[in-house]
Amino acid sequence: MLSEHSKQLLQAQLIRHEGLKTEIYRCPAGRRTIGVGRNLDDKGLSVEEAAWLLENRGRSDQAKKVLQYGISQRSQIALLDKGITVAEAQTLLDHDIDDTCQRLNSELPVYLVLDQCRRRVLINMAFNLGVNGLLKFKNMLAALANRDFSRAAVEMLDSKWARQVGKRAEELAREMETGQ
Repeated sequence: MLSEHSKQLLQAQLIRHEGLKTEIYRCPAGRRTIGVGRNLDDKGLSVEEAAWLLENRGRSDQAKKVLQYGISQRSQIALLDKGITVAEAQTLLDHDIDDTCQRLNSELPVYLVLDQCRRRVLINMAFNLGVNGLLKFKNMLAALANRDFSRAAVEMLDSKWARQVGKRAEELAREMETGQ
């Protein structure tokens, strides 16, 4: 997992890279998105998140029903239609970071032996590519397994992803190489 300080650094970096929008918008891939890259079409809200948002809006009775019966994607979109606060966006981001950490922990053994900086790099990449997309970086992951961070950085930059995201990839590759 990440230390609290490392998580705060990652949150700030993700907000800078992804942006923070309190209204629903369409991402470049055409998916409905809110907050800091929360894909509503593919991920949506958990039952607990939907209930929490309803509680925040003073709708306790509806929150209890959601916890009991669940919530459809259509109802999630209706709940978010008027937007969310910055604080709510940051809480959703916090949940997304935790979820990504857990997936990387279970699906990427090298993640556990990396320092905090390099873990943040992988989480940031997973935010942009999805965990499954990150796992396709076979050469980078092999370099990480060998603790060859310079090679891992080169492999990051030698990709369609790097050509698409430009400076973001350069920044993350530098962090991967230097650990800072």
